[in-house]
Amino acid sequence: MRGIFSMLFISSMVFFLTSCVGLVAMPRRPPVQGETFTNSTGMKFVLIPAGRLTMGSPKHEVEISRPFYLGQFEVTQGQWRAVMRNNPSYFSQCGDDCPVEQVSWEGVQEFIRRLNKKEGTDKYRLPTKAEWEYACRAGSQSAYGFGSDAGRLGEYAWYEGNSGGKTHPVGQKKANSWGLHDMLGNADEWTQGRVLCGGWYSTPGGLGCTCPSTMALPGNLPLLYFVPPGYYYYVSYYGIGFRLVRTP
Repeated sequence: MRGIFSMLFISSMVFFLTSCVGLVAMPRRPPVQGETFTNSTGMKFVLIPAGRLTMGSPKHEVEISRPFYLGQFEVTQGQWRAVMRNNPSYFSQCGDDCPVEQVSWEGVQEFIRRLNKKEGTDKYRLPTKAEWEYACRAGSQSAYGFGSDAGRLGEYAWYEGNSGGKTHPVGQKKANSWGLHDMLGNADEWTQGRVLCGGWYSTPGGLGCTCPSTMALPGNLPLLYFVPPGYYYYVSYYGIGFRLVRTP
């Protein structure tokens, strides 16, 4: 009799434990380099691995200690409108798939605040200058990320030599080796430190993965020459856009 009760008890415990498997929190799989995801607004992100880069003047080594997701494309006019319900772009006739531009750093912070609220998270932000340069170079130390041959810029970027003086839909040019499009040209891009990186559609031969050391208008015109100190966070100038980071 005791043996029967023991068998029934063991059977009951096995059933109970089996039923609870779905309630046990399984460990998250670590993200893999090159992994992508698309958020609720249609923004596509690529996972950028941790690593090191040499940057700045004088040259110094910077560590990117953790992987991060970076927008595969610049934020578009359609994506901005979905969050902000307006379109500030100078080149609004370019269409929903073109980069949103003529946005201030403060305006981008409001976009990020609303996007985080929309998705119930706090993971969206602008890239740091170091993160931006690191992603642009895609593991290389070359001037453009794809090499140092300026004759190939037209394969990867919209700039003065091929843009026709306007922005173009994102993703039409080749991606770098980490799958990121338009890191050079099309729209200048805000970074968290309020420095613009990447050059814009009409930068005269100044494109490259090295960001300027100080805040400047598109074309590397010193911003403080035009705007009193303390106000340039609010400047919205045509050709200025951005892409986002999302922390894993």
